[in-house]
Order: sequence, then C-alpha cells, then structure tokens
Amino acid sequence: MEKRIKVAIFGAISIILALLGHEYKERRVELEKKPWGYTGRAKDSKGNQGILEVYIKNGQIVNAKYDEVCYPESEKFAGQMKKENTAYNLKMQEKSGISFDEAVSILETKYKTGEKIDFVAGATGTTKMFKKIARRIDREIK
Repeated sequence: MEKRIKVAIFGAISIILALLGHEYKERRVELEKKPWGYTGRAKDSKGNQGILEVYIKNGQIVNAKYDEVCYPESEKFAGQMKKENTAYNLKMQEKSGISFDEAVSILETKYKTGEKIDFVAGATGTTKMFKKIARRIDREIK
C-alpha cells in the first residue's frame, strides 16, 4: 500500500513538472542582438507575443519601442499589432480605463529613463511581459 502511494505521488509530481517545463519553454524570452541594440520577444499564456526593441548608444539605453501581436485565437484582432490597432485600443480603454498605446508609452518612458517599473493600472499582462523582456535585455547590457 505504501509503495502505491509513493508511486502515485511520484507520478503526479512528474506530470506537474512536465507541465511546468512546457509552460516555461513557451514563455521564455528570445533575444536577438542588433547593430543598434537588442530585440526581445516573449509570449504569454494566451499566445500574445511581446516585442521590445532597445536602442543602445555608448552602453546606455537611448530608446525603447514595445508592441504586442494579438493572440491567434482572438476572433477580431488575431495577428494584428496592438499599438496601431485603433479598435483594440478603444476596447482596452473602455474595459480597463487605459489604452494599450497609453500603457506602452508609460512603460517605454520609465524604461528609457531608468525609473522603476511597478505596474501600469489596467495593463497588468502587458506590464508583466514588458518587464520580463526588459529584465532579459538588461542582463545582456550589463
């Protein structure tokens, strides 16, 4: 009986670890070195892809541009860039009180100036993805 319990526990732990490993792999940050800086890409659990371009001069961040590609299962916005999508921005503004474009502008400005980024109210998912990619790029810069 005790052996069965150990086998069941081991099996459950193995399944959980496999699922977590898969989740981690999907959410990792892909980094590409460019002549002007770095491009970082990551996906969230829905499939939205965040793209952060960081421009560097003399070892300092001089500009940052962020956008996201809408997740594939989105009926209206699949594959579209959120920043330039007026309908998406209006929908987010109505739902959360801030548009995607406004939230990204705050994140980009804080990142460029070295301010601490907590969270932008109404844009939690976007903030999380931005911060994850920015942390990865910061490790490369330093």
